[in-house]
Amino acid sequence: MQMFEVILSMLTALQPFHKDVEEPEARKARMAVIATSIVQATEEATCTGAFEKDGCKPKFKGKPDELAIGLFTIAKFETRFAKHVHEDRCKPWECDAGQAKSLFQVHVTKTVPRDVWLRIGGTSPEATLLSARAAAAMWSKAWQCGSLARAFAGYMTSYCQATGAGETRAKDYLANLGRYRRLMKGQQG
Repeated sequence: MQMFEVILSMLTALQPFHKDVEEPEARKARMAVIATSIVQATEEATCTGAFEKDGCKPKFKGKPDELAIGLFTIAKFETRFAKHVHEDRCKPWECDAGQAKSLFQVHVTKTVPRDVWLRIGGTSPEATLLSARAAAAMWSKAWQCGSLARAFAGYMTSYCQATGAGETRAKDYLANLGRYRRLMKGQQG
């Protein structure tokens, strides 16, 4: 299997957000946009796939599957891939009270300037890819925190200080990574 097929399989296997009302085919099409964006952002940041060429300098220091599953796990915990969040229709109390956008809950930072942040909301392939790129850049910085728990904390707070939430996400990440690797080998998830 290829990365896209495995990520799509993992996305469609998740229980939809409890308030999502989507026909199965519409949900699968939306998940395909997300899977495509995760794969492209991963290949760009790791200089692999279509982006494997001379002069490309990887922005992510780990393996491609570590980045892809990092993005998958981040969005799973941050938004559960909820349709209304993907559509940029967060309720006033959601998305960090309007400070975060996209399935990856990206904030304006030095890594993600406001002009980019303003364009990452919505279900279009362009907005979804831009949000995956922003999350990949943020995860690449957080990856340097020294441990998975600290990396997830770094993504959530910009501080490399382990938290209970970081520990929980790290455990889920490892389970997701194991499942991904089994699926890539053609084994049951």
